[in-house]
Amino acid sequence: MTNSQIKVEIQKSKTGFIGGVTVVLVVALAVRVIGLGKYPVSMGIDEIANAYNAYSLLTTGHDEWGKVLPVTLRSFNDYKPPVNIYLIVPSIAFFGKTEAAVRLPTAVLGALTAVVWAVWVRRWGMGRGVAIAAGLGLALSPWHINYSRATFEAVTALFLVLTGVTLFQRWEKGGGKAWAAGAAAMLGLSMWTYHAERLFVPVLVIYLVLSTQCSVLKKARIFVAVLGVMVIPLMYLAMFTPAVGTRAAATSWLREKSLERILHRGNYGSIWERVWDNDSYLIYRHGLGKYLNYFDVRYWFWDGLQLTPAGYPDMGLLYLVELPVLALGVVALAQGKKRQLVPWIILWGLFGVLPASLTMNEQHGLRALLWWPAFGLILAAGYEYGWEKIKNRRWIAGIWAAGLVVNLGFGYHMYVNQSFRWLSEYWHYPYKDIATFACRMKDKYENVFVSEAFGEREQLTGAPQLYLAWYCGGRTDDYVGAIDRPGILVKRPYWPADKTGHKNSLFIAAPWDFGVDKLSEKEMVKKWYFLDGKLAFVVVETK
Repeated sequence: MTNSQIKVEIQKSKTGFIGGVTVVLVVALAVRVIGLGKYPVSMGIDEIANAYNAYSLLTTGHDEWGKVLPVTLRSFNDYKPPVNIYLIVPSIAFFGKTEAAVRLPTAVLGALTAVVWAVWVRRWGMGRGVAIAAGLGLALSPWHINYSRATFEAVTALFLVLTGVTLFQRWEKGGGKAWAAGAAAMLGLSMWTYHAERLFVPVLVIYLVLSTQCSVLKKARIFVAVLGVMVIPLMYLAMFTPAVGTRAAATSWLREKSLERILHRGNYGSIWERVWDNDSYLIYRHGLGKYLNYFDVRYWFWDGLQLTPAGYPDMGLLYLVELPVLALGVVALAQGKKRQLVPWIILWGLFGVLPASLTMNEQHGLRALLWWPAFGLILAAGYEYGWEKIKNRRWIAGIWAAGLVVNLGFGYHMYVNQSFRWLSEYWHYPYKDIATFACRMKDKYENVFVSEAFGEREQLTGAPQLYLAWYCGGRTDDYVGAIDRPGILVKRPYWPADKTGHKNSLFIAAPWDFGVDKLSEKEMVKKWYFLDGKLAFVVVETK
């Protein structure tokens, strides 16, 4: 083959890969953007907080607590990372004050993550088809789609980490200073985006440094400088303000009741307990158990997304049809194929899930999203190995594709028809309808009181002032505080005393919030239901 022919083939390969990546992007955008304002069915409590703070920053330059352009947002005293909220600001400015505009930045970055993933897999020397298949795998991932359709910071952070690693490797292979600066900026910014990256990225950077040639490290000043600019302020916040430590303490598994119940706290009944069942051992065992629980295959393929109540059919983090591909990937790696992937799989496989395991909740798909690349690399190795080794591969691929279609259909059904039906209350549905109703009624009554307590499976605490400020206008302060003033206010009912204490008013609350047997059916002038058909809120009028 002549040099000109080789150049033509290389150009064809590049063109084909670009075309494939374009398909990946279109598919990824379609499954994340279509119906974005409708699903999820409501902005959850963190999402409405992000939305309101972004709108407040856009219109006043202040967050809900009155801070000017804060680098961390106090919100519910959980000190939210700033990146996602600031990304929402231009989206609202351009597309308007809608649910879709709030969610769009995360959805777009989620789609772009699939493109970055395809590019990264290709840079490992895998075939064009394998890289495109890997990109489509992330584009259609139930794990990633589920969180890409709302304002979850973990999605944005994963995009930044993967982009940073890709840029770093490009710089390592001879790229200029801009690649190094870009890599440092992406990795540093990811630590300002989600809590898990604050633990993982330092480990990742150490690995990148240790695995990089000394000749390259001698030119690393720009990388170190940019990363320092990104990280040093975060270290200051961690050491001298509550912005980092408060969230870490609030979600730490050391606060779990299951652990607190078994600790002796120095009150040992015998020397045997002090030696073999002491508190240090119990804490270690509890933490190790939480970490190992993430390696349960049932969690990966059956119920990891927790889209339905316990005991109901559910969705795993991965499609069931991906199980044989994952197995092929393990076989390929065990046989020494793609050895260069092994350190990365170990890194992401062992450390990617560590931040999630250190928090409350037994298994948390969102906090563990950073773990996805470990699975993605094994799947990519499995695609390549299967295509090379399996006989009658076209027939097998056709059968596998048919299985994928079935899995996709099941995933769509579970997400659209089942998840929000069973768990709508955890999305704080129907606070939007309540807020818009209260807006319409405020001029007809002395007061419209909205309760923050609700829930059918358990008592939950909402933030109706955020929904009221978003859908009705004004500041959250307009709806909380002293109740001896007219207008819409957040207040739980005290029944039946409020019948005489607040004349010509509406009370909107869960039926149980009025007290057992203290409210008759005829007193309920309006009702809202959760999507599972259970009564959620009622409206009671006082004369």
